[in-house]
Amino acid sequence: LVKELLATGLLVRHAANASLVLAPVQVYPVDLDDGTTLLVATDWPIESVHLASASRVMPIGVDSLTLALGMPAGLCANKRVLDVCCGSGIQALAAAAAGASHVTASDISPRAVRFTQFNAALNAQPSVIALCGDGLDAVRGERFDVILANPPFVAVPPGVSDDAALYVTGGADGADFVRRLMRDADGALARGGCLLVVTQLPNPDEAHSWLARASGGALEVGFVYDPR
Repeated sequence: LVKELLATGLLVRHAANASLVLAPVQVYPVDLDDGTTLLVATDWPIESVHLASASRVMPIGVDSLTLALGMPAGLCANKRVLDVCCGSGIQALAAAAAGASHVTASDISPRAVRFTQFNAALNAQPSVIALCGDGLDAVRGERFDVILANPPFVAVPPGVSDDAALYVTGGADGADFVRRLMRDADGALARGGCLLVVTQLPNPDEAHSWLARASGGALEVGFVYDPR
């Protein structure tokens, strides 16, 4: 049976120890507050993954779950929602399950887009479409009532980023993408729209000020800090 599973790609040999085999992806159950259970396929954590570094898609982690499970009740109902830096598409799926009328998911990684497309089909969420693009580039000219983002936030020194997964690399201080998103979000939000971001930030004591500056004053910024 193992030989057959290896031949189909449902199992692969471990890169460091060929005597070990593993599934190339995981399927992670996510229980939403309304009783819905999502099944989310994505890559394994970095230390056990079979792929080259840059191709990896973010596994389900605490920050993924914080955003997916922390959305206010009714926020997405009958709304146009964008999940930017979608990875596996967990936020898009949660928004669709919460009654969004239309959900777009975008990511710079073609593998992430394929995961999101697969997960939308797996969870019978036809309102979710997935596009490949850098940041908001894939949805230029569109407006959304809600934008969700769990962007790259790890500080990666210059010269090291080529070896890091795309979902990790947040620039020299980890906040490059957050700055871009704050700068560009006003052009993608409908009137009265809402941007929700879960991330780690440098200088959290000053984050409210520099987030507001990054948006050019176009967004009203609320900041919740978890010191853990």
